[in-house]
Amino acid sequence: MTAQTSTRRKAQPDSVKAVKANRQTGPDSQAESGIGGRVTTLGATVSDVAASAAEEVKDRAIAGAESLRQAAGDRAASARDATAEAGERLSGSLRKAAGSNPDGSLAARALTLAADGFAAAAERVDGATLSSVVADARALARRHPAATATLAAAAGFALVRLLKAAPEEVDADTTA
Repeated sequence: MTAQTSTRRKAQPDSVKAVKANRQTGPDSQAESGIGGRVTTLGATVSDVAASAAEEVKDRAIAGAESLRQAAGDRAASARDATAEAGERLSGSLRKAAGSNPDGSLAARALTLAADGFAAAAERVDGATLSSVVADARALARRHPAATATLAAAAGFALVRLLKAAPEEVDADTTA
């Protein structure tokens, strides 16, 4: 029995090969290879289109990000220039106020000192980038945390007072 079993095992692969050969050479084989070829071609085309679309999306995203970066940089430069100009105007106003006080008085000296500080800050802001201003503010906050907290609280208080005062002024104007 073992001899017949081994003959069958050898014969079986030959018969499988024959069936496969018939499939490849029969009339259906041309249709199958034609459809398979078309599927392969279609798959390659879809792959190419997808890769092209992905590349286009990537290019547009990069262009959009660059546009946003440019717009943010322009706005930051505009804000920096406006801040420097406001600092210079404030410095001039403080110097004018200091001139209206008697020379050597405490008020005149304090106003002159504040004017010098605002002029120096305006000059520094005018030549600075946004990242350098943020870095300087962080360094100042680390060196003087109590002063920074006090300044933040005072700025918050002033902002709240301004916001509360604005509606009252509008109401007073409309009732008069």
